Amino acid sequence: GLVVPGGVVTVAQGSTAQIPVLYLMPDGSTVQPNYGDLTYQIASGGNSFASVSQTGVVSGTAEGDTEATI
Repeated sequence: GLVVPGGVVTVAQGSTAQIPVLYLMPDGSTVQPNYGDLTYQIASGGNSFASVSQTGVVSGTAEGDTEATI
């Protein structure tokens, strides 16, 4: 499975942040994925608040909340 430690990524307008994704292994351990192997998408209507790159870097474009799907 996938986990995002903390569950929330906060990005100020004009700033960027990496979504901290980890693989959750069957034995309970976590492994750092190659971010480029994953697919990221901002929720419908959320593009006015943020964008996300192909490697999971979120850019804040306006004040507001949205969700990203990985």
